[in-house]
Amino acid sequence: MERLILIMAAFTAIFLVGCSTTSTIKTQPDYSGNTSTALVVINKTDSVNVLVLGKTEDKEEIDLLRTELINQFQENGFVLAENNPKATIKVKITNVKRVGRGIRMLLGALAGKAKIDVEVIIAKNNQTVSMFGMETEAISFTGWGNLPGTTEQAIAKTAERLVKIVTNGTLQ
Repeated sequence: MERLILIMAAFTAIFLVGCSTTSTIKTQPDYSGNTSTALVVINKTDSVNVLVLGKTEDKEEIDLLRTELINQFQENGFVLAENNPKATIKVKITNVKRVGRGIRMLLGALAGKAKIDVEVIIAKNNQTVSMFGMETEAISFTGWGNLPGTTEQAIAKTAERLVKIVTNGTLQ
């Protein structure tokens, strides 16, 4: 009986602790070539074009990231233009570890971390001014709440961080 109560208490504790979510974003500058790793701030008055590329099987994530980036840039007051932009932000999805809300709720932490890796090239006036990579992970032990630890959350965090990097001109 004591063993059963101990096991039930352990599961309850794991469930309560599991309701927390962590998201981390790791940026790593690319020191290769002649490209500067010190970013140039893109002014909000500069016209910006956002390109998102990736593998055919990542089409859903490509579309979602492009939409998130456009929304984030517009929310931050940037002028978006496809023709003759002053700045181009090219984002290539290199790796996706998919975790959906259903599998997260079913398996919890056993579903693993949702993850997206991207390579970013920022060009201003047709000159590459910066290149860097970003890795974003999202995890939730349960899948409940506003931060379910899904691929969609990792993509949203990637877009949010990229807009901050472009706005502030720093990888920090």
